[in-house]
Amino acid sequence: MEDPLDSEVSFDIKEIESEDKCKPEITTVSEVMEGDTNAVVNVCGRITFRGEDGDAEGLPNTEKVECPVEGVSSLQHFSSCKKCQTKLIRNGEKQLVKCTECGLAQLFHKCQQRLIANVMFLKAENTISLLQFEDKLKQLYHIYTSQVPGGSTESFELLDDISIREFMLTVEVTVCYNTKKNVVSVHKKLTNKILVPLYR
Repeated sequence: MEDPLDSEVSFDIKEIESEDKCKPEITTVSEVMEGDTNAVVNVCGRITFRGEDGDAEGLPNTEKVECPVEGVSSLQHFSSCKKCQTKLIRNGEKQLVKCTECGLAQLFHKCQQRLIANVMFLKAENTISLLQFEDKLKQLYHIYTSQVPGGSTESFELLDDISIREFMLTVEVTVCYNTKKNVVSVHKKLTNKILVPLYR
């Protein structure tokens, strides 16, 4: 491996200013997303990215539906490729498997175990089946624990299939899905509060 050229590693180094001098002009991700796609955004201080806060509403080719789901058709555990997360199919009792997507050869027992759910929703008097991958199931569980009085302290990884089905059938969220019928985002339902005017 060759060392990078000087032009490839030139950085502007700037001393950190005190907090009272350093005020962000843009404070939310949505403000960044609404701006110019080629805009330079200066970061002052710590920044944290969390996928569960991503918003797919408004993206082309997505629709939303309300939960809880009408039913859980199936939960499927499967092994996936370490490199591209493609589902791996074991050939007999052989320990070595080769990914059909990226070609990575790996030991089957060392592959990552994943979970996928096929769920049924009711939308405009019709039923639709959507796939929820493990990352979205974890987001659902996180929201579920905040909705249940006392909350659950059990880790998602320790849940059995019955517990997973139970929280999927009771959690109240809005999900967005794409044209491939895959859930792409999960959001807490906004509660409709009735405002009563006060008269004096």
